[in-house]
Amino acid sequence: MSLDYPEYEKLRKQSWFLGLLWRIGDYGYYLGLFGALGSPLVLIYQQLTSQKGHLPAAAALFLGFLLVAFFACIFWLSAQLKCFALKRGEALNNKRLKRPIDRR
Repeated sequence: MSLDYPEYEKLRKQSWFLGLLWRIGDYGYYLGLFGALGSPLVLIYQQLTSQKGHLPAAAALFLGFLLVAFFACIFWLSAQLKCFALKRGEALNNKRLKRPIDRR
């Protein structure tokens, strides 16, 4: 469970669409985080244990760099999506609180 899950609960009550954006961002956040940390380990394990089909060292290093960069981009974009959803939810909440008073 994310540490900012209580903010998601508040956000979901305000707007289902912003809640959906937050959830997509949360899933992508963890996918990017674990992918960026795990992909070099999997590549190293494959290189050490494979009996045939070894990649040359330069190709394995380049592939590892590409995988880390790919998952780091997913991580960063997902974190930005969560931040966007939370900021829009805060703006929406402030807009609802500052409604003009009808003085007739």
